[in-house]
Amino acid sequence: MMIDDETLEKFERTIDILEFEEVDILVRAEKGIKIIKEVLNKTRNSVVNRSFKSRQKEIHFFKVVKPKVFSKLILDLQQKSGQLDKSHAADFWLYISFSNSTMVL
Repeated sequence: MMIDDETLEKFERTIDILEFEEVDILVRAEKGIKIIKEVLNKTRNSVVNRSFKSRQKEIHFFKVVKPKVFSKLILDLQQKSGQLDKSHAADFWLYISFSNSTMVL
């Protein structure tokens, strides 16, 4: 599956719908990462097994298409990492607040 402009637009629409429908940032990032990895795996297999129709199409793919997909992957990975860091921080402060308080039975 070589990514052409039409396929790229479909991919971007799918990601846009996901971002609109999913409220939870962590879930949205995980779903986005899954979609992007599937697209990248199919594209990689296609690039390895077939050659580009022209030099211009190859240049367009590596300069325009691939960076768009990878930038979305990087963004989702950063959002997932940030949300996980926040949840660990919240757990840490919750632990600190319970361990520092005295319990009366």
